[in-house]
Amino acid sequence: MGHTAFEYFQLLDGLGKVESLCVWCNTLFVATTDGTLSLYNIRYDKKANKEKFTCALDSQKKQFSKKPITQMCSVPELGMLICLTDGFIKVYTLGMLSEIDTLKNLKQNQLKGCMFFALKKHNGEFTMAVASKKKISIFEYGSKESKFKYQQELVLPDAAKSLNWSGDKLCVGFKKEYSLIDVLKPSAMPQKLFDTGVSQQNTLGLSLPNETIVVLNGIGVTINFSGKPSRSHGIGWSEAPNMIGYLKPYLIAPLSVFVEVRILSTTVKKDTFIQSLPLKDIITTSQQNFIDLDHPENMDHGMGVGFKVRNELDRDDTIDPENRIFLASKSSIYVMVMKQFDLQAGELLSNQQFELALHLCNTVENTRYKIEDWRVSSIHTQFGFHLFAKGEFDKAMEHFDKTKDDPRMIISLFPDLLPPKSSFKFSLPYTSEEQRKIDHFLKDIEQRNKALQALIQYLLHRRTTEKDLNEQALDEAEAVDTALLKALLYTNDPHVEDFITQPNHCNIMDSQKTLHSHQKFRELVLFYKTKGLHDRALELLKLLGDKSSATSIYTDLIGVMPTINYLKELQQVGEGQQYILEFSKWVLSAEPLRGLKIFQVPNCPISVNEILSHLDLFDHALAMKIAYLEHLIKVEKSVDPNLHNQLLLYYLEYVTKYSTSASNYEEDSIPGLLQPVKDVKRRMNDFLTHSTFYHSEKMLSRFPFDSLYEERAILLSKINRHSQALTIYVTKLESMDKAEKYCEQHYNPDGSEESREIFIILLNMILKQSASTENNLFFEDAIGLLERHFSKIDLIKAIKLLPENVPISDLMKYFEATLRCHTEQKRRAQIMKNINRSENLQVHEEVIKERKRVVKVKPDRTCAVCNKKLGMSAFVCYPNGVVTHYICAKNMNVCPVTGKHFMKL
Repeated sequence: MGHTAFEYFQLLDGLGKVESLCVWCNTLFVATTDGTLSLYNIRYDKKANKEKFTCALDSQKKQFSKKPITQMCSVPELGMLICLTDGFIKVYTLGMLSEIDTLKNLKQNQLKGCMFFALKKHNGEFTMAVASKKKISIFEYGSKESKFKYQQELVLPDAAKSLNWSGDKLCVGFKKEYSLIDVLKPSAMPQKLFDTGVSQQNTLGLSLPNETIVVLNGIGVTINFSGKPSRSHGIGWSEAPNMIGYLKPYLIAPLSVFVEVRILSTTVKKDTFIQSLPLKDIITTSQQNFIDLDHPENMDHGMGVGFKVRNELDRDDTIDPENRIFLASKSSIYVMVMKQFDLQAGELLSNQQFELALHLCNTVENTRYKIEDWRVSSIHTQFGFHLFAKGEFDKAMEHFDKTKDDPRMIISLFPDLLPPKSSFKFSLPYTSEEQRKIDHFLKDIEQRNKALQALIQYLLHRRTTEKDLNEQALDEAEAVDTALLKALLYTNDPHVEDFITQPNHCNIMDSQKTLHSHQKFRELVLFYKTKGLHDRALELLKLLGDKSSATSIYTDLIGVMPTINYLKELQQVGEGQQYILEFSKWVLSAEPLRGLKIFQVPNCPISVNEILSHLDLFDHALAMKIAYLEHLIKVEKSVDPNLHNQLLLYYLEYVTKYSTSASNYEEDSIPGLLQPVKDVKRRMNDFLTHSTFYHSEKMLSRFPFDSLYEERAILLSKINRHSQALTIYVTKLESMDKAEKYCEQHYNPDGSEESREIFIILLNMILKQSASTENNLFFEDAIGLLERHFSKIDLIKAIKLLPENVPISDLMKYFEATLRCHTEQKRRAQIMKNINRSENLQVHEEVIKERKRVVKVKPDRTCAVCNKKLGMSAFVCYPNGVVTHYICAKNMNVCPVTGKHFMKL
């Protein structure tokens, strides 16, 4: 791994011994060991070939300090230059470099013995920690006083070797360990992090926006603000560094003979090396021990604490001159400048360092260093093909899915998945060696299936179900869905049916051919249905429904039921009217009884008359029409009188047609459809009896006079012509039992005259029949009728109808039953009379008792409404004993206190 992330330029040479560096915008502060502070003006010329950076002396202050300045920090936001010299922290103005303050402790004494300081900004407040011997002093900048004010002092168990802010805590490196100290809880014990071991020469830390890096045995270990490791891996340098700089996302560590650049990443774990620059003996850098927690993105890039860089880059330049860090050896000063990220990404891409390139893109996302979308997409694309050639199909598709490339480019990895007439042409971004590997994988059946399964997931993410697409988008959608269908079929994916039944943009001809070649006939039917090609689907079902052509491959499509279900589903969604009559013909011819189910759906779009006319085209039409109307009336509960009339006529036609001496039922070549005439007559009689919606008088005229007597009797009963109905039972059917049962069903003592006298009418008919035939059986039936229904027959009228020569002995049972009935009625009436008389006496007794009740009204009694004394005023007494003034009684029937209504009792 490695690429050119930085370029470096030498700014100065031949200086005195440099002690520390600091930068403010384009002004470089250089402090040397003799106490001199030199200010250099940095200039940049992007058109220059080599010396793009030049450095000119602006001013020089000799003996600026008595001792060397070991640490400097410029804070443009406060207009300050903070210096550590001779164990003191002194603050100067940035412009004139005049001293404005020297940090003092609680006793207002100058803070002595300072070794180093760390600065942070949080919630708009600047806080500085200063380490001196075995203590740390905390200062906060006060805007009113315009200086740092002493806050507290933290006592340390040992002398600090390094000091860095870790959020609101301090990460302190001691000789043998690193500890975390909570500034907000000064009384709490330091939190021990790591032991440094005996081999470590010094401790070293670096503050970052969300974590802190400490060096442990030459390895950079990252911790979060709670002191827990924030990454599972460490940063390993070629040798233990003495200082660390950071320009996102790179760590810069000056080593003995070169400067090493490594990437700080959550994805790149092992080989973090990026670049080494031949700069040796670096003793200090310009990066300051400062962290801005309010704006982590503005971490010091070598422009000065709090200095805001430009929002936009000069895209014509190869480097970013503001993303820089200054380094100094004893006599020379250099500047390391980062190359623009898009150029870095391009170099990484050409070296096939795809992961690092993508990490670089993610690092600078949403910043001014944003890399163009096309370059990021290109990285994902090339990385995807690289992974595909290595057989890592799932990972490859994940990267393809993150691009905006035409999906046909990915599909073209499998040439047989593109539509045959596809005009798509694209230069695929892989080498000939990768092409050879890809071809090798796709020739292996197992590897090809894995690749297709990965492709399926990619295509599922890239497909669209929108309808209104332009021509290009429609071509892409068609290629995606067609390829997806083929891939599902090639891998025997169980979700083929789910995909087909959803709206899709599959190419019809290509998909049809593929489904047919895989003998996926059921799926092909569903495909036609989804595409609205119902005629093709029904033709295929008709072809497959022929049992003679059945095979084990599509046995679920044999017979008429698939076609029936298809037509019924079309009707449920308001379609299919134009197909029902056409494709029901072969179904009705093959299985008439099942075929009727096509029309047995709620809200069938074809009228009943059209269906009945359609059924006339087939054999057994009459039986089918009966079965169809029976379904409408019995199952769908139709109350249309016309349908009830029509069913009766079909019953009549069927019974009349097949009630011959030669055959009493139609030749039944269709099992389950046709029934013997006896059964049809039974159903007709049941229908005549229970239906109340046919026109009885109209139907009566259609029934013959010389047959179907019982059916005529039922029709006569519907219009209350009981005499004629009984005549049929007595004279035509000669069934006294049916006649008697008829009378029992239609007797109504509160109805019409015929209903009340129906048993008398039957008795008269029986007696006349007995007289005309001189058959004693009829007379016996008459006597039996009298004995069984004596309570429903008027005694006087019955005696008048009987012949004069009837022996009294034959009528004894009738008379006894009649007298017994009358006697019981008389006794019952007497009992009811006595009961009513007793109740009447009880009521009279209660009335008398209530009238005897006395209410005493004394002079001191008060009105129940106004609570005033009644005195000699007129008053009202209610039945419940409540007494009020007469004028207070608004309603004589309603108690004004309880609200009880006495008239409703």
